[in-house]
Amino acid sequence: MGKKINVVAVGTFDVIHLGHINYLKQAKALGDKLIVVVSSDAQCKKRGKEPYFSERERKQMVEELNVVDEVIVGHQEDIFKVINELKPSIICIGHDSHISEEVINENLENGNKPKIVRAKALHTDKYNTTKIKKNYL
Repeated sequence: MGKKINVVAVGTFDVIHLGHINYLKQAKALGDKLIVVVSSDAQCKKRGKEPYFSERERKQMVEELNVVDEVIVGHQEDIFKVINELKPSIICIGHDSHISEEVINENLENGNKPKIVRAKALHTDKYNTTKIKKNYL
């Protein structure tokens, strides 16, 4: 039996919608185990986002998704700390993630060079957390 392929997906997951489900299904298809890192409240605020739900609530919502094997809240100050601890085989980032593959590689510790895959978007902008929050919350 070969080495298990662990995949890490990262996001805020503030208001879960079909875009998130699509992203996580794509991530899960890349390996054996899907670990989701939910952005901490501190990291959200640092990026200028004010989550509607707390990190504890967002973690709990993601844990309810069948496609996910494990959920971790990200580090308060360093978004790469958890990824460096997990040392995944693959990192799957959302289609609309503002972080580039180059920035990820620059911030990973030596010897921790997972494959980085950007998920494909659904063909609609209906599933956009910012728009949902603006229009409904």
